[in-house]
Amino acid sequence: MEELAVAVSKTGKLKFVSYLIQKTLGPEHKLFKSPSVFHLVHPDDIPKIELALIKTIEAKECHTIKFRYKRRSGEWIIITASAVPLMNGNEIDEPLVLVNQFKTADGKCLISGKNTSIDHLKSKCNLLFEKNPDAMFSLDLEGRFTSVNNACSQISGYSKEELASLRLFDLLSKPLREAAIEKFNEIIQDSDDQVTSVIQIFHKHGKTIDLKVTCIPIIEEERISGVYGIAKDITERRYLKNELLKAKENFRMLLNTFHSGIFISEFNPNGPTCRFIEVNKMACEILGYTKDELLEMSYINLHPPDLHQILYKHVKRFRKNESISFKSVHITKHGEKLPVEITTQLLTLNHNKVIVSIVDYQSMRMKYLYNEEQYPRDPGKNLRLLMAEMDINTTELATITNLTQATISNLRTGKVKKPNIETARKISAALNEKVSTIWPSLDY
Repeated sequence: MEELAVAVSKTGKLKFVSYLIQKTLGPEHKLFKSPSVFHLVHPDDIPKIELALIKTIEAKECHTIKFRYKRRSGEWIIITASAVPLMNGNEIDEPLVLVNQFKTADGKCLISGKNTSIDHLKSKCNLLFEKNPDAMFSLDLEGRFTSVNNACSQISGYSKEELASLRLFDLLSKPLREAAIEKFNEIIQDSDDQVTSVIQIFHKHGKTIDLKVTCIPIIEEERISGVYGIAKDITERRYLKNELLKAKENFRMLLNTFHSGIFISEFNPNGPTCRFIEVNKMACEILGYTKDELLEMSYINLHPPDLHQILYKHVKRFRKNESISFKSVHITKHGEKLPVEITTQLLTLNHNKVIVSIVDYQSMRMKYLYNEEQYPRDPGKNLRLLMAEMDINTTELATITNLTQATISNLRTGKVKKPNIETARKISAALNEKVSTIWPSLDY
């Protein structure tokens, strides 16, 4: 920036300093080290500077400031400056203070700012107006375009000359015009009103364009003379949003066609405690929960407490494998234990890792262990098969059942053919099986 310029907040905090100011004052000047420029301004002048900055922000107008400023030598100099609103869309980031003159107390001019005339400021504003990628325009009190930038032509397909002969409402479909005119009248009747809304216009060649429009009244001599507007083309954004909503709906429909339970949750490397973010209809029907109830739960809630240790082990396996399968037990809302076969896959969704689990409730119902004709008569083999299906080792089963490892080992190897009834019940409960399924020969 070629001007003697600084950008400050209304509390005096320095936001930006032009190169010419830095060169004029020197890089070691107190201005650049002070938390507020007001520390170097004469105390009597601070209130009027604050007032000018506030007016610049609120009224979005230029204001002249004249104040005393302390030089490094201790001498007070008189600075004449202009506070200009810095616009970001229709919002003001910070006021820009353009210094016109530095004068000593006796009126000697030390340095004058360059290119700070009103005409120059207007030319810069016009440049920002024309180069803005968003459509910027002004309307008279009838809604006719009085000025438009290049983006207006690019978005609408009409030339500037064509837009000059149109009203904004002419670009809208008839059903939307009445509501738009009502909003427009609200703006021109209330100087404090600022309206942001989404409208749909017709491009010159017939296609529809979605715009997010913000309008504020133009005030001249304390009267509203028109409306200033900024419009952002959000057609592509809305299209992508609608496509995403369709994709989500199609995804949910696909989930509900599965005859298996589908559970999706965020991945927690520390354990299976993350809540579900999606479940399908089959899972709800089999477990007896509503979808809202399941979405308040996690994997840990569906398994009996004595299997939680096994679940944590499966989570650790995700660090080495992206997909695993294992047998387990789910508990329904009414307390029934269902044997399940679970296949889990670790996926990335929207840059986040999620666990997708396909739970087969049917095949476990039909597994060969339930068919007594095919069921092996060797209790040790039965126990080994069941433990393998649920991925439970001797140590883990001993912990779950509060039995010794030696007891489990002897039963697995067949050294002990007939455990006592209490031992048999503990093991069968942990594996969610009938005692007679594991030890067919037991007569108790």
